[in-house]
Amino acid sequence: MAKKVIIGNYYDKKEIRSRIKSRNRVIAETAHRLGLPGNTSHIEIGNAIASHFGWDCTGKSAIKKFLKHDPKIEGVTPYQNKESTLKNKTWIEANCDDFLSSFQWRKLRMEAIKKYGAKCQCCGASPKDGAVINVDHIKPRRRYPELSLDINNLQILCRTCNHGKGSWDETDWRPA
Repeated sequence: MAKKVIIGNYYDKKEIRSRIKSRNRVIAETAHRLGLPGNTSHIEIGNAIASHFGWDCTGKSAIKKFLKHDPKIEGVTPYQNKESTLKNKTWIEANCDDFLSSFQWRKLRMEAIKKYGAKCQCCGASPKDGAVINVDHIKPRRRYPELSLDINNLQILCRTCNHGKGSWDETDWRPA
């Protein structure tokens, strides 16, 4: 039986997977910035990080220290400091649920609703008609993470049109 990890008062495997992916991405990017080959083990990466910063620890303990604190190696930032890096738009994990709850996204979402109105730009439904309004990325976040916080990549759709559109369709329903 798989071991369950408790976060707060509930089990959240998706959050755990997301954090592990983020951590591994940062470690791999750090190794690349340090000039290490792609098949370098985490222990060797940790040794290189410790050497770079002049720390007296080695291997995985150096990686833990790197991720816990906020050192930077030519723009690499540990995942625990997501909020500060989102403010500077230096590192955004656009596929992460943390993105949708970030201040930057919520602020941009409201700007888009103010700009285009709370009405579906595909079918014309509005909250007055009982429709749930979504702010949609025209070019999906998964394939275009650099456009995640670009207001020119957003449109207002009702939940039905947004789900029907999916991430494979890049149709722009905004008025010309």
